[in-house]
Amino acid sequence: EISSDDYYVTFDKWNTLSGPDEKNAYIWAKDIFNDNTSLDWNGSYQVIFYANNVLEGLTKIDRASDSTQYSQIRGRALFYRSFAFFRLAQIFSPPFDKSSSNNEYSIPLRLTSNLNVPVKRSTVKDVYNQIVSDLLISINLLPEYDTHKSRPVKAAAYALLARTYLTMQDYDNALQYSDKAIKYNTYQLLDFNTLDASAIYPMTRYNSEVIFQNTLGSSRLLSSSRHIIDSGLYRSYLNNDIRRTAWFKETGSNITFKGSYDGSVQYFSGLAIDECYLTKAECLA
Repeated sequence: EISSDDYYVTFDKWNTLSGPDEKNAYIWAKDIFNDNTSLDWNGSYQVIFYANNVLEGLTKIDRASDSTQYSQIRGRALFYRSFAFFRLAQIFSPPFDKSSSNNEYSIPLRLTSNLNVPVKRSTVKDVYNQIVSDLLISINLLPEYDTHKSRPVKAAAYALLARTYLTMQDYDNALQYSDKAIKYNTYQLLDFNTLDASAIYPMTRYNSEVIFQNTLGSSRLLSSSRHIIDSGLYRSYLNNDIRRTAWFKETGSNITFKGSYDGSVQYFSGLAIDECYLTKAECLA
């Protein structure tokens, strides 16, 4: 997101950043991390480590004692692992290309919590196959509903499969799984006429469109005190478009973003039903 063209920062604001990663990502530097720690890498592999621990721990438990809970825990671990692998693949892997063999080196597929087991880099094809495989298994294990939207349910697996297949340019499967998510009446598109567009954050966390709650890590560069929304993007919304005032804030000549589905300074990166409609529309097109 830091490397996107939806916003810009002034040189003075950019130059005040202390760490190299955000500064380098913003200018599309060839070497982003300069041999420093990558929180994007470490955070995602930490999730994978926890998920692998859970999956291995479950093999030591008699599922007959509570088969429902056993299945749900296994389904969640597989979902979290696939979600982390997908995020890693978007940053550290060549993109999937349906017209090629996808045998280029991608990320390491660590499927064990044993840190002494060496793991080599997998191919792009193997990484996406693993993501899809984990999700397809999780569908039959996850519950239909959960009171906490930070816990995945069946609709979340459908939505992540739709996102993954769209990334793979597999439009038939992306359409199939976006449709499966849309059929859940639990998630409803918001009527923006009911929003308080003048609020600091008009969107609320866990709103009716959210299927799975997740946010990006904190970013100094994308903070409201630094970033400025590209004026071409802002002008693409008509004056009477509610999104113009619900998602953006004008401060003098500068425009900042306030429309996160997290209802906070954090940027939403989870799964929501509006994305499924857009995926469906793109597949049909």
